[in-house]
Amino acid sequence: MKQTKFSTLVDEKTLLELKQHSTESGKSISWLVSEAIAEYLGRTRTRPTFVSALGEVLDRHSDLLQRLAK
Repeated sequence: MKQTKFSTLVDEKTLLELKQHSTESGKSISWLVSEAIAEYLGRTRTRPTFVSALGEVLDRHSDLLQRLAK
């Protein structure tokens, strides 16, 4: 995949930890940041298929869910 340069600001402590981790792991800072962003997006984005399936389950079991909520 084509890489694009961008910049951002982080606090000094985080940058020092990132540099240390980069040295210890043998991975570049660029690689670590890209991986961290990809992992974050994967964890925080709700996938459309999941949302659709969740809606179907909630609709199908709405009576039971209402009784459980009481």
